Amino acid sequence: MPRRTPYLRQWHSRSVVNLRTTREAAQPFVTYYDGATGERTELSATSLRNWQSKTANYLRDGLAIDEGETVSLHLPPHWVVPIWVAATQLVGAQLRVAEVGEEQTVDLAVIGPDDVTNLPPANAYVACSLLPIAQPFADRLPVECEDYFDEVRQYGDFFSGSGATAPNNPRADALKVANNWGLAQGDRFVVVAGSRLTSESLLALYEVPLAIDGSVVIIANSSAEQIADITTQERAKATVDV
Repeated sequence: MPRRTPYLRQWHSRSVVNLRTTREAAQPFVTYYDGATGERTELSATSLRNWQSKTANYLRDGLAIDEGETVSLHLPPHWVVPIWVAATQLVGAQLRVAEVGEEQTVDLAVIGPDDVTNLPPANAYVACSLLPIAQPFADRLPVECEDYFDEVRQYGDFFSGSGATAPNNPRADALKVANNWGLAQGDRFVVVAGSRLTSESLLALYEVPLAIDGSVVIIANSSAEQIADITTQERAKATVDV
């Protein structure tokens, strides 16, 4: 069998679907497994674009997040993460991974259930329940927080902004990571989810699959045996722990 060659090319786009043919847009982009709940959620590139547009509209029209403002993610690796990455790029906001115990005040903090009772410094908050089938929180949130899955459904799945200030560069970091992991064009790969996002896992969940025209499988709260079984079932070419 010929040796597989990592696929390195110039990457540039704000929307995953802009990079893909109609056939490719229907293929999985991100698949999420949670061993604790039994959840399996899958988004095609088309589904991701719809969530991207809804979330971008929510950011701009509902939360008044403008170009250049800062959004921090206080989340574990999850299928909502690539949505937030793509949406912030559309509105031209600056996205960053939150550091544990950080004290810098940001314009918007996107938090998970673990942070609801201990809010980080921010001017506004959106909370993601991370529950299966995009369920809102069952319990009342603090008055400062909006419930992402409740709010985002109100917004349209077409974003009319120009997005002119969104990144339009080769994404060298993503290509370097893909090369280091031995990924080739079109590869499907597994990310074993830790408890918090890191800069590397943020790349792995959106930029890397875009850079190689591939897809990512996120596995959370699962044993080594479960991870091995899912990797085989999903025909993934590599498994990375970030």
